[in-house]
Amino acid sequence: MSQRWLTWVIAILLIAGVTAVIVVFLTQKDGPPEYATAYGERGDGNGKFHSPTGVAFDSSGNLYVIDSETGIIQRFDRDGKVVGSWGGSGADSIKFSGALRLKFDTTGTLWVTDTLNHRLQAFDSLGAFIGEVGSLGQEAGQFSHPTGIAFDPNGNMWVADTGNNRLQKFGPGGKNVLAILPEDGKEGNDIKHFNSPWGVCTDTVGSLYVADTQNHRVVRFSRDGAFLSTFGSEGKNPGEFHQPTDVLVDHEQHVFVVDSGNNRIQKFTAQGEFLCEWGTPGDGARQFNNPQQICEGPDGSLVIADTGNARVQRYKAANVQLFGHDTTMAAPPKPRPPAPSQTPINTPGPVETVTPTPRLAPGQVRPTETATPTASATPAPALPTASPSATPARI
Repeated sequence: MSQRWLTWVIAILLIAGVTAVIVVFLTQKDGPPEYATAYGERGDGNGKFHSPTGVAFDSSGNLYVIDSETGIIQRFDRDGKVVGSWGGSGADSIKFSGALRLKFDTTGTLWVTDTLNHRLQAFDSLGAFIGEVGSLGQEAGQFSHPTGIAFDPNGNMWVADTGNNRLQKFGPGGKNVLAILPEDGKEGNDIKHFNSPWGVCTDTVGSLYVADTQNHRVVRFSRDGAFLSTFGSEGKNPGEFHQPTDVLVDHEQHVFVVDSGNNRIQKFTAQGEFLCEWGTPGDGARQFNNPQQICEGPDGSLVIADTGNARVQRYKAANVQLFGHDTTMAAPPKPRPPAPSQTPINTPGPVETVTPTPRLAPGQVRPTETATPTASATPAPALPTASPSATPARI
């Protein structure tokens, strides 16, 4: 009898242990990621930043970071070592003014939203110039302060045309405007309009998520641009936002929102149900000062541009061992930052030398805007303004 009792006790303990492991496995995926490290400090040169706003991984796990103040793109290898850099401040090809976002398309081309120059520039992974799209204006294919950029599974490109309060959809390679959402480009807070949209991303079926910054919400559309749902409102509670600047759908279809005005990241289901949050104001681990873009690496890790702290933060991918198997899945292959400098600077010396050759010559002089952006300790996502620059040729 005692032996049978002991057998039952052991069986119950084993069942309880397995159950606990399963609970940890399931709930861990819905919780905040584990902090790994931070790259960068304030200054000039390799591994240093002034105002990092854009981050992107290539398919090999190299991390690219753009500094909106200096116009420098730095490439870090998987170990966090700088292995290349290019760019600088200006209006010529391969130069940037107030550039805010980076994104790789489905072919491995790196696209940069050159915000104050009202254009997009495209490069290969080593920094060789491919071409550029856009000019200042309100016509199809023109922009006013473009910010977020995303690519659907078919390679079509969505651009947050922030100053025009609209999104533009281009065909693969930035060719041909396929759609404009909304067509009238009017500012508004109903389901058909935006107020300074900054962030944009797509999921695996092409559904579109938009960080509608000044409306303090996220709006979700079908792959064809039909309204599906919206979530969020202005505030500091879970599920509320204050000027969200970016949105990311990870490989598990979780939605991460950079709640920049609240200096935190919030995590949701694909339908907008709140799961968790992390981040407080400050410069320590898991703290933020005006965070901007968020991206996911091939290993499922997350990187966030912690703009006001002149660094990027990296978080580990979920990696729970369940029954001896690695459960990590591989990912598929304003508040406004400080006012960017208009003075060209010397590019930090790259470890890997890149000498890009422009394929497209710039055209005529663009219109000039008169306002001048101002910086603040806690910036709001007012639009940066343009200085005279050349109208880029279309790819």
